[in-house]
Amino acid sequence: MSSFVNSLPSVLRRIEARTAKVGIVGLGYVGLPPASACVEAGATVVGVDSDAGRVAQLTAGRSPVDDYHVIRNELSSFNRDLVGRPEIVAMTKADLPDVRERLNRLVRARLAA
Repeated sequence: MSSFVNSLPSVLRRIEARTAKVGIVGLGYVGLPPASACVEAGATVVGVDSDAGRVAQLTAGRSPVDDYHVIRNELSSFNRDLVGRPEIVAMTKADLPDVRERLNRLVRARLAA
């Protein structure tokens, strides 16, 4: 513990200088948001996940917005009436610079559905 406490000022300086390197274990719904936030803050991020499929999707640039289509298709196959009901779509990370474009993509996806 004391070595961590002793290195804390150095870590804080790297964060402020935007030269910090961050490791994230698990890139699912828990790990991906802080990994994204660290990238937005200027840190170099190395993400590790045991799910090779998830890593391949992230590496290929697959957007989690695609999950919206998957969920709607699953709802439709379960009960077509569910797709026509009112829905609420919650979006996190609204403070990020590109959130307006992400929201527009989601709206366009919903209108196309």
